[in-house]
Amino acid sequence: MWLVLAALLLPQEERQEPVPPQETEVIIVGTRRESEARDVPSSVTVITREQIQTSGAASIIDVLQMSPGFFSQGQSQGAHDALADLRGYNNGAGNGQRTLVLVDGRRTNSPVSNATDWGAIALDNIERIEIVRGPAAALYGDPALAGVINIITRRGKRDTFRASLRGAEGSFDTWRIAVGADGGTRDALFNVFVSGEHTDGWRQNSDYDATNFAGQVEIDVASRWTLILKMGMHDDERRRPGTLTKAQMETLGRDGTATPDDFGERTEASFDAALVYTGDELGEFTIQSTALRGASEGFFNLSFGAFATDDEFEQAALYVKHVVSIAPWKLTTGMDLVYDQADATADFFGVTETDYRRRLAGAYEHVEVRPFEAMVLAGSLRWDRALLDVDRDAPPGVFSFDRTRAFDQFSPAFGVTYSVFEEVSLYGGYGRPFKYPTRDELNGFSAADPQLQPERSHSYEIGARLQAPGWVHASAGYYRMDVRDEIYFDPTTFTNLNFDEVRHQGVEGEFRLTPLAALELFGTYTYTRAVIRSAPLEGKKYPVTPAHLGTAGGTVRAGGAFLTLSGRVVGRRFLISDTLNEEERLASYGVMDAKLGYRWGKTLVALSVFNLLDREYEESGGVTAAGPAFNPGPERSFLVSFDTEF
Repeated sequence: MWLVLAALLLPQEERQEPVPPQETEVIIVGTRRESEARDVPSSVTVITREQIQTSGAASIIDVLQMSPGFFSQGQSQGAHDALADLRGYNNGAGNGQRTLVLVDGRRTNSPVSNATDWGAIALDNIERIEIVRGPAAALYGDPALAGVINIITRRGKRDTFRASLRGAEGSFDTWRIAVGADGGTRDALFNVFVSGEHTDGWRQNSDYDATNFAGQVEIDVASRWTLILKMGMHDDERRRPGTLTKAQMETLGRDGTATPDDFGERTEASFDAALVYTGDELGEFTIQSTALRGASEGFFNLSFGAFATDDEFEQAALYVKHVVSIAPWKLTTGMDLVYDQADATADFFGVTETDYRRRLAGAYEHVEVRPFEAMVLAGSLRWDRALLDVDRDAPPGVFSFDRTRAFDQFSPAFGVTYSVFEEVSLYGGYGRPFKYPTRDELNGFSAADPQLQPERSHSYEIGARLQAPGWVHASAGYYRMDVRDEIYFDPTTFTNLNFDEVRHQGVEGEFRLTPLAALELFGTYTYTRAVIRSAPLEGKKYPVTPAHLGTAGGTVRAGGAFLTLSGRVVGRRFLISDTLNEEERLASYGVMDAKLGYRWGKTLVALSVFNLLDREYEESGGVTAAGPAFNPGPERSFLVSFDTEF
């Protein structure tokens, strides 16, 4: 009912056409400063707010899965339980995320496992998303082995005021409400965002409740000096339906659960402060500090016993960066200081307590030069030193330890882009990224290996881009990553180990075509192959990530109305923990979503339908003590939403 009342109160203004794309696509994440996307020697995707609004996506995971190279899997439909990564790193091929995820420059990767809690990133507060695939550790360090995702939230504009109201209601008692306000004066900008959401989930015991808050102020404190303050909070409660065997699906139903008591809770608060100097000949100087504090707990019923966890984590970081242009050179120089703390209590046949500290210092230099107009040469070099302290106090008879280890890493990278024509460019690059072992990897599940080595990779990439603003954006590329000491979760010992060498390689392509003003077509294709190249599993393929993955769709507009149809095809893949490649693979599947919307002035009302054809499929699955078990894909569902500004 409140959706209907809100729609009646919406301001009625003259219809406005969508804002046309920029003539030049600019990104930040590729070089840690503003640069043209076509000059970055890596695979790049930029997702705008307009594309998010018309896509029909219900979460940030839905948005990211429409880009190449990205794959996720989880127990339910929501982003809060999604495990996601790029280029074959998907938790079935290790125990920690290999993609660095930033929100306005702040790391979201957990100090516990490097994983991102995607449910804590509110889709309604996102202005744009930048994705750079490939070796980014030379600029960002750990854990940017596979790439970097930079999420930019909404911000105010000078001499304006804007308030927004967004909401949604749909299947499975799902609702979401978000309120925001932003604006500015000549000397200050502000943005405030509050949201709440609930869903019973499509499966039993998959309820989720969450609240989010974000606030930001930008103040011109002096000539050329800007102070930026930002605060964020997230709180949620989540139920976990667990996997089902084929027999359980027959008796309990595809929407059933065999783990009715499993649950999780998570809270976190962050505070960021930055001071930015913008000069002419002196360039731009930024000093940014971030602080994060959070806690989580969970309870899991496993086939061989119950498992309870209680985590507390903190992160403090200081980033210093200087950007200057001295023709024909562009220089980015910086230093990162990061302190992580993650303490845990786990109850699994006895109480185990783990204390983890990581102190990291990194320094980097990135150089770009344009020897002639059509070519850009880029090179980066980064040095990192990490000091890890891990103290594990386990019950008698279980491995305990207290270790301090130091790691030094050099990470070089270089690349070239060449413009064949104004619209067509070629790129190629090499990098040597790395990832340090995380607390969960060192500590293990019921066993531990404090001697794990950092992952190191030789990464190569070539590709081509076609950019004709207002008509077509397309790209295609090939990559190969030879990873030494890749960390993998061993299901037979419930701990982690280093493989001597694993090769990740693949092909990624995407296009967005506007042949008519009223029609836009889009699509992606990803081929991924990750193979172990060392004994005793030489030649075995990594599980979870499909070899073939594709999306396709289009948007038709007529006046203020639009209709978007989008489909996703996922190929066959091995089950989680099936490192021996012995179990039957998960079957391929395809799903289609639709969104019908109408925009009047600054108001958008829409109906989204997910799994339009009501296909039955298994989104993911794994090898368990009871045999193969699966996460059934959600049935057809509906969501009515509105978005207005005034």
